[in-house]
Amino acid sequence: MNDSITLNLSHDLLVKAQAWAQQSGRPLAEFLAESLECTLAPFSDSARTMPDRSDDEVIETLEYQLNPAVDQRLSQLLQLQQNGELTIAQAQELHQLMTVYHEGLLTKSAALREAVRRGLRNSPAS
Repeated sequence: MNDSITLNLSHDLLVKAQAWAQQSGRPLAEFLAESLECTLAPFSDSARTMPDRSDDEVIETLEYQLNPAVDQRLSQLLQLQQNGELTIAQAQELHQLMTVYHEGLLTKSAALREAVRRGLRNSPAS
């Protein structure tokens, strides 16, 4: 079941979203819903499962790094985007890699919160 909401977006964000939706050949509402799903889905999963992990798994998660080849490709695609030279296929690849990158950051954040809660690490604020 889908629920409907109304969003107020800045003009610039709306123009960008419309352009990306048009390039991908999808309706704006579908594009925005998928973008939100990709952005928010990893956060809920990592936060929910972290308390069930062992101390070693929590520490291992804190030390996670992107594969160097993936990191290099992400940098290349970001440079192409900045230069305005990104193709539709590259934009889709960039979206996928950014999802992986964000998921990693969110998972590391949940791991840090859990490590601090367990006394495995000091709070970054201390």
